[in-house]
Amino acid sequence: VLDAVGGLDYAGVNQNSFRNPIRVISNSWGTSGTFDPTDPVNVASYELYKKGILSVFAAGNDGPGEDTHNPYAQAPWNISVAAGEKNGRLTDFSSRGKRFETGTFTMPDGKSWTYFNEPSITATGVNVISTRDAAGALPPLAAQDDADMIDPAYLPFYTVMSGTSMATPHVAGIVALMLEANPNLTPAQVKDIIEKTATNMTGRAEWEVGAGHINAYGAVAMAQGI
Repeated sequence: VLDAVGGLDYAGVNQNSFRNPIRVISNSWGTSGTFDPTDPVNVASYELYKKGILSVFAAGNDGPGEDTHNPYAQAPWNISVAAGEKNGRLTDFSSRGKRFETGTFTMPDGKSWTYFNEPSITATGVNVISTRDAAGALPPLAAQDDADMIDPAYLPFYTVMSGTSMATPHVAGIVALMLEANPNLTPAQVKDIIEKTATNMTGRAEWEVGAGHINAYGAVAMAQGI
């Protein structure tokens, strides 16, 4: 799993430079605006898709308004990740798509695609404990959350963060587990399994949460059974 802006280029060049080839990239970054399949980032993730590499993108933290979705995440060959709370509910800051927005386009290789302005899946992205930059300054709220949730011995190394950027690596990790269970899966099959095994989020529409909350066990089990 790679996580960096330069990871797209690096993955394409170095896919087979390791004992296990690169199959998934976690992208906790994005932009705003409308989806454009000819945007260089979307073209890059498409080229990786054709190499068997699945790009997982954060949906964005500009919610709860409609049409706030990261356009890189909207590419139909990628997985877009919304952020949920630990109780399985969608969090307010998670970016939303736009109801009924869809479109069909053709890439330079002649293949036609249809995109939907909605996340693919939701994963936990609130109060997630992760590694911290020892040189970075933390906001007061994060410092208090750290004190409440992390053993003092580990405070120099870990912090509590929230965002679709924290939800996205959960999904990328599950993709890695799926590919470990069944290395023959294509990116399209991985995305399809994740969506089919998702847990329904009552009262939420697809333009808000996609297929629902990710089910790690269900996704890996189905991957192994194919």
